[in-house]
Amino acid sequence: MEINNRFGTFSSSSIWKLMTKDRTGTGNGAPAKKYIKQVQYELNLGRPLNKEVDSIEILWGKMNELRVFQKLSMEYSLISKNRLFHPEIKYWSGAPDLINKNEMVVGDIKCPYSIEMFCDKLKALANIKTYKEEFPEDYWQHISNSILLEKNGCEIKYFEAIIYMPYLSEIEEIKQYAVSDEIEYSNFKNEYTRFYYAKVEELPYLLDGGHYRNINIIRWEINPADKNLLTEKIIKAGELLLK
Repeated sequence: MEINNRFGTFSSSSIWKLMTKDRTGTGNGAPAKKYIKQVQYELNLGRPLNKEVDSIEILWGKMNELRVFQKLSMEYSLISKNRLFHPEIKYWSGAPDLINKNEMVVGDIKCPYSIEMFCDKLKALANIKTYKEEFPEDYWQHISNSILLEKNGCEIKYFEAIIYMPYLSEIEEIKQYAVSDEIEYSNFKNEYTRFYYAKVEELPYLLDGGHYRNINIIRWEINPADKNLLTEKIIKAGELLLK
């Protein structure tokens, strides 16, 4: 079976589940077992297992991704529209947000709708071990995307976690952006209008001139051992998947 869609593959955004272990520390954890089963069902069905429903958190992130990219330096290229597939392991795919080829960097933009989550991510990113433990879904997404880019001809040495929360002074701009022709709509044109009609106090924001910056770029060098470990896990999961 030819695999050329997100469904039926282990995707970078969910690949952390394959890194979970059972109580013995040697077998697959419950999230890994469930994820392998779900991908197997998708292969059998030839379609996604569940209908994708965009939550307010997902919509907020999608809407702000392009805004954040436009505020970055010209060295970054937005590549999130192009899903990458591992050339040898066909059931492995991902869609990195950004690449900076000059500095061998893959970047992913996170725009938390929760202000507490925004603070938690920044705090965890101060220490790579803490980040890996507290946000495995983000950490292993970086590792997966770096491998996929390398396998598709791009040399990657670092990952960047780009964490964004707008200042209060940006909220009116965001509200107007939500109903502008510039925004890219996914399914229905009115999906983002909820942000236009929302009251300011209903939306997440930072106070201008406060402790936190709106755009935070944290770079870490990628651990080769973790790249090898993830690849091994995916190969083993694939053996179960294709039985």
